[in-house]
Amino acid sequence: MTWIMVTLSMPRRILLQVNDTVRMSAVLEGHRKGSVQVTCELVKGRSVKVEGDRIVGIKKGRSLVGCRYKGKRHLLVVVVDKTSFKKRHHPLYLYVGQKVPLPKPDHKEGEMIKYLIRPRWVARIVGDSLEGLSEGRGILQVHIVNGNEVVREFPIPIIVVSEVIDTSFRIIPTFLRLKVGDVLQLRTSLELRKTSWYVLDTSVGRITPEGLFMALHPGKTVVVVQGEDRQGRTLTAKALIVVRPEKRRP
Repeated sequence: MTWIMVTLSMPRRILLQVNDTVRMSAVLEGHRKGSVQVTCELVKGRSVKVEGDRIVGIKKGRSLVGCRYKGKRHLLVVVVDKTSFKKRHHPLYLYVGQKVPLPKPDHKEGEMIKYLIRPRWVARIVGDSLEGLSEGRGILQVHIVNGNEVVREFPIPIIVVSEVIDTSFRIIPTFLRLKVGDVLQLRTSLELRKTSWYVLDTSVGRITPEGLFMALHPGKTVVVVQGEDRQGRTLTAKALIVVRPEKRRP
């Protein structure tokens, strides 16, 4: 059996949480009009279950799935547990004028922690605290350095609002970096009725009514979800997604 390259609409990697389901025909329908017929089979791994064009996350791990659409192709499916996104990408909320302690990750003796805020007008560092300056979104870049060498670094999303808000409703993950061709199943922290998803910059990515985001081109975009809770209140949440170019193999 020979696997060949097919249409660019076929994703290269899918990110799921346990119990998430992705319908591959829905992924391709996000790029094309009309019905799309896709069949898939499990090639390697035990983290997913494959039923026709549906891929279901069973447990944490990686699996290789082969899908047929105008040819055949392998795609990698990465399944994480439900707490992984929360731990890695939990945003830092604060309102204008509020100060919160700077995060201090574990580091070895001789290493130092340095911080960088982008954009600078969103927040500033005052001593060992982070102060909100203006309503908006930004990134707190945390660097662990040893001399002039950066040992580790990771971004923390910053969300500054004009007043205190209820942050119990959010998109999971709230911030993520993807590569062109990746597909990510987004979720919400609360169950809503009449949920609608949309992307601000559709040239960077597209999203299905079920919250399945597809990375199309390099760039940054914001995903927005809106819906009603059980009390009839309309809730809105946003997530920042950065899409990087796909690395080409020599």
